[in-house]
Amino acid sequence: MIEKELSTGKRISIKELSLDKIAELDDIAYIEYEQDGGVVKPKAHRNVNKSNLQWLREGLGACSGWVANGVSRVPDEIIKSLSTDEKQEMVEMIKDAQTLDEKKV
Repeated sequence: MIEKELSTGKRISIKELSLDKIAELDDIAYIEYEQDGGVVKPKAHRNVNKSNLQWLREGLGACSGWVANGVSRVPDEIIKSLSTDEKQEMVEMIKDAQTLDEKKV
């Protein structure tokens, strides 16, 4: 697991997800685009909250005293205890931790 600290000082652990799980999570959110003149712009965003919730449930390994310990998903009470900003920051950290870069290879 990868240890991180939120801007609020809360410490979390992030699981390393399989490529299949990452693809599944990436496919939840849907962005529809339109062309406005010569510029392509997002027109509609769908399933963003559902996508973020699944990234938290699958990618978080420890938070606020809770540790996965064989449990595959984060329970509701842990997620409900987080602020909107903390949840968004965690989703970004979880996604970033899944990206292969030169330091991980």
